[in-house]
Amino acid sequence: SVQGNGGLSFDTSLSVSATAIMEDQFEDADDAYFYTANSSAASDWYLDSSNGQIGGQFGDWTFTGPVVAMTNNLGSFYDFVITSDNTLWEIFPGSNTGAVTGSYTVGNSPSAVAWDGGGRFIYVANSADNNISGFVTFGDGLQQLNGGTPFAAGTTPSAIVGDPVGFYLYVANSGSHDLWTYSIDPVLGNLTQIGTPVSVGNGPVSLNIDNSGKFLYCANSGDGTISTFALNANGTLTPSGTVAVDASVTTPAPTS
Repeated sequence: SVQGNGGLSFDTSLSVSATAIMEDQFEDADDAYFYTANSSAASDWYLDSSNGQIGGQFGDWTFTGPVVAMTNNLGSFYDFVITSDNTLWEIFPGSNTGAVTGSYTVGNSPSAVAWDGGGRFIYVANSADNNISGFVTFGDGLQQLNGGTPFAAGTTPSAIVGDPVGFYLYVANSGSHDLWTYSIDPVLGNLTQIGTPVSVGNGPVSLNIDNSGKFLYCANSGDGTISTFALNANGTLTPSGTVAVDASVTTPAPTS
């Protein structure tokens, strides 16, 4: 659990092999479940939000390829999983039957998936194609954005995050060691690159924006640093420093 000074206190543990972990936001801000993923399967677990204790297992899902990353959005009825066989999966967290709601083809070697901050659009980074696939929520399923044509990215896109209100999307590219900014069309969901790419460290693997929407952080696995940026009113980024952490910094839970 998080202490008043920002430190962490050990509360409970779970004996499970997990390549990804994600807290579910289906119920409300006091999340009641969380996911673990291992190889081509994901499990849903009860979580006591009052004390952080892990309860029993709720449900399981099996996919056709190893899980790469997962994402969810507060208030959404569905969560999303990408697998290495170029597939985006839609699952309903309130179900324990293991049934998936839908599956959709994305580009080659998907590396990251994220909602926009408004909870309307889903974006997938395709690292082998140097582009971004986009989808809009439509009833109980998804429809491709831009007539199915992906949006251009830098070299080997590796992480995505949307700003809290759904105006902008940020994509880190591990091959070109930079960060691209896009504006999001509020009706169509199409992406338009704005500004010029900003440099980050070697091997960016994860992006996060603080709850205020004022700062963005990029974890760089190649040199063990975190690049920090201030978000400007027009969505562009101003570098505000670099923090050295660990030489092998990475994201143990590839979610956005």
